[in-house]
Amino acid sequence: MGTRPDEVAPVRDRRPDDTDYHEAGHAVAAQLLKVPIGEVNAIPDVSDNRAAGVKWQGTSLGEVVHLSYGGDLILRRVQVLFAGPLAEAMFTGADFESVWMNATTSSDRADIREYARLIARVHRLTDDQIFEVVAAQRRAAHEVISANRDLVEAVARALAAERVLSSNRVAELVADTHNTESSR
Repeated sequence: MGTRPDEVAPVRDRRPDDTDYHEAGHAVAAQLLKVPIGEVNAIPDVSDNRAAGVKWQGTSLGEVVHLSYGGDLILRRVQVLFAGPLAEAMFTGADFESVWMNATTSSDRADIREYARLIARVHRLTDDQIFEVVAAQRRAAHEVISANRDLVEAVARALAAERVLSSNRVAELVADTHNTESSR
């Protein structure tokens, strides 16, 4: 039997690891890009073969297509998906390509492929055009993470200690960190 996220006690003295930074990257990008999430956790749930991760609000692709026919929400979600492995690489010193090919990012890669298909279908793009659109989202995600390292660090520390964060807790951490930075 595996451990369920709601059964794990907080570990106050734990330092952030690669999973914490990865999930913090997703969470911070989602908050800043206004992509609704339900929660973020850094606990793999082996009992039902779920990985750690961000739980989307409005998870069905049909809802995403309906809500964002113009593509904006889809593009922001692609940025959020890239933000996790980008943050992991940035904070752990690992090479992005190595992180990207790691098994833990396989769901990120699969989701990006699915969103790329949707973007191509909605906007009737060629393969070269969709490649450039996706590459632009990776660059945009890198800018978000690079410009907000302090936020990623704060959320990663909270994930290391608390293991599961609600979207409200992520918003609180982002606001608190912004307030602390602006008062300096």
